[in-house]
Amino acid sequence: MIDRLLKGAAGLTLLFILGIGGTRLSPQTEPDLDAFQQLFQSSPGCEVHCLLGIRAGMPLREALDILRANDWVNGVTNPNTFVAQTDVYWQWSGRQPEWIDDQVMGVMSARSETDDMGHYITGITLTTHLRLYDLERGLGQTPNGSAFYLLRQDRIAYSATYYDPRIKVRTTLSALFPCPARLLDYYWRDQTQITQNEGPTLQEYIPPQAMPGLCRSAHQGA
Repeated sequence: MIDRLLKGAAGLTLLFILGIGGTRLSPQTEPDLDAFQQLFQSSPGCEVHCLLGIRAGMPLREALDILRANDWVNGVTNPNTFVAQTDVYWQWSGRQPEWIDDQVMGVMSARSETDDMGHYITGITLTTHLRLYDLERGLGQTPNGSAFYLLRQDRIAYSATYYDPRIKVRTTLSALFPCPARLLDYYWRDQTQITQNEGPTLQEYIPPQAMPGLCRSAHQGA
């Protein structure tokens, strides 16, 4: 009698473990884009939604005013406008949403063709704790993106890019996946970098299912 009970309990335990494993292969809930949409705001320089209200192509001075007025932002650095290409960094104030990764500084890049104060924004990047898989499901299939192996880090740099013809900028979702870069890692990775910059992309989308093969090819060729 006790043996039968133990066998039954073992069977139930196995089914329970398999059930958990099956449900954790990929998130089953519908993707919620509310958090993602909060990152895109309107401003006098951007009539449609731009990342933190800053549009690639707007003057640097205007973008700095918007950034410094943002309640989420703190400690904006002063750009070096004596060089053609310059970057601006900022920390987070503590009043930003919890899904923004406050351990990673935001960065905004600007360029000038004349090395004077005529710099304009070329891109803006921040890091979140949003799942890349959820964002891709919510935004839909895209023809643009990339996936390539980083030798020194033994990781795959994966991205999916969405082009908005209204403002002529591209929004890129990206993440790093340590090899062997299993598909399970893609489903549950909750650190996604979001970038907006100028112009359309010409890179063809590579599905996440290809990442393990990129790792294997790199290791075999090493």
